[in-house]
Amino acid sequence: QMIITRVLNPNVLLKEAGFIDTDDEGKIIDWRAYSHSAAMSAQIYLKDPNDDEVNLEVYELLCRLQEEQVYGIGQVYTREEIREKEHLNGDFSFVIETDGFTTFGNDWNRPLVSSLDTTDYKFGHATHGYLPEKGPQPVFMAYGPDIKKGVVIEQESIINVAATIAKLFGEKLEYSDGQSMDEILNI
Repeated sequence: QMIITRVLNPNVLLKEAGFIDTDDEGKIIDWRAYSHSAAMSAQIYLKDPNDDEVNLEVYELLCRLQEEQVYGIGQVYTREEIREKEHLNGDFSFVIETDGFTTFGNDWNRPLVSSLDTTDYKFGHATHGYLPEKGPQPVFMAYGPDIKKGVVIEQESIINVAATIAKLFGEKLEYSDGQSMDEILNI
């Protein structure tokens, strides 16, 4: 987990740009683009992913916000870019990545930025959901009769863990992008 200093609600910006419609009570009645938080990243969904005009408008908005360097957006990825880079795939059209200090919320009503509220036990001063090369790296340790002793791999893609465990159980993940870490196995 990485230390965070603020929460930014991208949906406020999408609403103010005309991509989210609300009633007089502030409830969403329609939307063309919506941000869903994954903590220090967020996926941006388009109601109609085939609407090229909205796709371009949202992409240009996200890129402008990232370029201004005040909205907590360190990088903007298209679905294709993030699938190629991190094997992340879904119904979203874009992914925004943190600047390293900002976590993203889901609210569409102001305030745009809020300080951390840790009165709820589920929230703290650190969180996850960022690109693997940022922040502290998780440790993967394995022990057992089919694991070689003393083998250290300095860095490995997390997508290879499932393939390695599957191989230990005599299985193969046919639709996985991951490869077994054979250098730690005795099988």
